[in-house]
Amino acid sequence: VPERAQIRRVFHSSHDDRTLYAAASAHEDDDYRPFLARSTDHGRTWTRIDGSLPPGAPVMSLVEDPVNPRLLFT
Repeated sequence: VPERAQIRRVFHSSHDDRTLYAAASAHEDDDYRPFLARSTDHGRTWTRIDGSLPPGAPVMSLVEDPVNPRLLFT
């Protein structure tokens, strides 16, 4: 994530209390890539999960499906 990116949303999974999700963006600096990450250890380490999203579509929010923990909506 770029140094000047802003964290737009962080939330706990409703399916697993160790899992967190974060959405960030840097569109103010003309960087329109999406930045999404997941932590499965209470935020100690993070893994990017935005690999299949289009490069020109920044993400401002993220929600988890209430039934299927593997389904996320941006």
